[in-house]
Amino acid sequence: MSMFEADLELISAGFTAVLGYQVVPPSRGHGLPKLSVQELLKCTYVPRSMEGIDTGEVFDINVKCINGWQITIQVTYDHTIANIKADIEINHDIPARDIRLMFDGSAVEDHQSVRDIGIPKGGRLFLMLRLRGGCPEFQLDPDLLDPPYDYDFTYVREDGNVYCRGGKEYKRPYGWKRIALKVLGKYEDDTWLGPDGIRTQGALGEWPVSYHGTDIQAARSIIASGYRPGPWWFILGKAIYSSPSLDMVEQHYAKSFEHGGNTYKIALQNRINPSPGHFEAVPAAKTWTGAEHWLSPKHDTEKNIHDIRPYGLLFKNIGSYCNLQ
Repeated sequence: MSMFEADLELISAGFTAVLGYQVVPPSRGHGLPKLSVQELLKCTYVPRSMEGIDTGEVFDINVKCINGWQITIQVTYDHTIANIKADIEINHDIPARDIRLMFDGSAVEDHQSVRDIGIPKGGRLFLMLRLRGGCPEFQLDPDLLDPPYDYDFTYVREDGNVYCRGGKEYKRPYGWKRIALKVLGKYEDDTWLGPDGIRTQGALGEWPVSYHGTDIQAARSIIASGYRPGPWWFILGKAIYSSPSLDMVEQHYAKSFEHGGNTYKIALQNRINPSPGHFEAVPAAKTWTGAEHWLSPKHDTEKNIHDIRPYGLLFKNIGSYCNLQ
């Protein structure tokens, strides 16, 4: 097996662990739909916040399952189906990926809002659970990878230099293997990436580097703990969150999975838009993790707003699966 083929197997195992869908490399996925890395970002959305919203804009809708089970959820007309699914997952422990919602006899999509669909106050959505099978459901899209830009930091140690990207300190992912994602030419220009190569200084117009965990359990933990004191998470509402600290992401957010007899963790390396209004920095003193958090509240791929841009998949071998039992 070539190194590239081995990487495809590793990535597929990581995607399967994070998403709950069985993902296989292209060599074993003929005819299956392709899966992109953007699906990973969707895993850590949280329900839309009610804090700061005029109570007159909030109303109840019902979600009913075919077996008669029913719950009531508070929404506004701006709530999306993704928000509602996240609410159900976090508060009722039903994986959002397994939820299918219908209104007035038709399936509704994650990006649609209550207003778009026309759900009235007291309206009812019907919930159907997706049946899980043992067959592969997706194939990894190899076109998202850019092997010439891979870099293996597994055995690289800190060299004492301070690295900067986008005016912020950049902590290199020591101990991790980075598999590059194909991003050149994907957006309006490539300035956000800065020039290629090992360098300590930042470049004009480039974006800072952040790290992102990919486990919905982490979002559930945030809601449960409340990030007390200070309800900053709820004030900001739905956002993509990341951090300049990979150590913190590894400890609290990175998903663990088994592959080839070893246990790995998976995370994303990103560039994040630092523009005012698109970037919120929460200091370490106000988080329960002891590390700074960066939020991208306006990131919305449906509206072509790409404020957090993954450019690397990170994998860390944390030891033999057998030795961890």
